[in-house]
Order: sequence, then structure tokens, then C-alpha cells
Amino acid sequence: MVKKLKTKPDFSCGGLVWDKAARKLLLVQVENLSKKRVWTFPKGHPESKETDSEAAVREVREETGWQCEVIEPIMDVRYIYVHDGTRYHKTVRWFLMKPIAKTGEFDPNEILQSQWYGLEETADLITYDTDKKLLKSIEGLTPGR
Repeated sequence: MVKKLKTKPDFSCGGLVWDKAARKLLLVQVENLSKKRVWTFPKGHPESKETDSEAAVREVREETGWQCEVIEPIMDVRYIYVHDGTRYHKTVRWFLMKPIAKTGEFDPNEILQSQWYGLEETADLITYDTDKKLLKSIEGLTPGR
């Protein structure tokens, strides 16, 4: 008999930080639930009374040391993962951001590295299908964005 997994929702907010002048994106390297090191975009869970955009800005600051400003919402990305016997239906609300100032360092308890990469380097480094979809959505970045 197959054991039925509990199912729970999971929600995060994150930022694609685009440095228009340098034409680079800000990535973080993390150890995922499978203990693999992966490059991805900064994201995390909202705290009480935070708006989604406020949560994204805070998470980017905590995970990269960069204070950023939201330019516009990009998209919601959805996927399913299993952890500790529970199936999670994850939604991540993504925002396009611009860097304002380097205000600190990344959180070494969560993040292995934080680095700026060009669009081609980013495409080569990221591995998650949802990140690739997200990158494709902004590949047409115009000089005005």
C-alpha cells in the first residue's frame, strides 16, 4: 500500500536584481534540500504584515547584502517538492528589481556565495527549470528597464 503524503502550500517572494549599467543579474549559491550546491535567485518567506514586494526586497537584502528597489512584478512560478514526508505546492512571486546600494553582506547561514553574472553566464549557471523560465521572461530586457 502506498502511503499518501500530506500536502501543504508554501509561498515565497523573490527578486531578479538587474544592474542595467553592467547588464548583470545578482545570483546566490545555496545548498538545496538534496544537499546539492545550486545557483539561483534570492527569495524567501514573507514575515507578518509584509507586502509581497516588501518581503522580496528584505529577502534580497538578507541573502545578498544589496538594498534594492522593485521595478515591477514579473510572474508567479509554481512547482511541487517533497520534504520530510510532506508534498509542498510552492508559489514564488517574483519581482524585477534594481540595485540601490551595497549595505551589508549575505547571510552565511543560508547563502554560500552571492555574485553578479551576465545574462549568458546566468543561463549557464542556473539549473532549476523555474529559474530558466523566469530568466526567459526577462531576456528581452530593454535599455529602459
